[in-house]
Amino acid sequence: MAKNPTPKQALEAARRAHDARLDAVRVLAEARQNVADVRESSAHDVEAAKAKATADISAAELADVKAWEAALRAGWQVAELRRIGFAEAEKKARVRRRRASGAATPPPTPAPPPQERAVATVAPEPEPATLPALDLVGAHHE
Repeated sequence: MAKNPTPKQALEAARRAHDARLDAVRVLAEARQNVADVRESSAHDVEAAKAKATADISAAELADVKAWEAALRAGWQVAELRRIGFAEAEKKARVRRRRASGAATPPPTPAPPPQERAVATVAPEPEPATLPALDLVGAHHE
């Protein structure tokens, strides 16, 4: 026959089982917090990397524009540089295109105030057609 545990033994066994369950929840909570921390840190790292890459590209483009302008100051013509295989500095061309497209379009005209806009967009109602009077009573009795 199986021996029943004493009250002290039963409580100790229950406490061990409960502690094991609590440890599992603690490990899960720590793992979830770690995921959140890594995601936050990674998002910050990505933003910092994007900012650094943008700054590096801007610095390289600025150096390219300066080298292009130095070649022109040294006596090279744009056509000569193109024949050699050098296109105009990309940043310089991009800025010129942006300025040209902005200069060609007139500034937008301001929208009319709301009251005028409502009047301007609503078509006038047509005048009701005037119909000749009909004698409905006498028409059936002739």
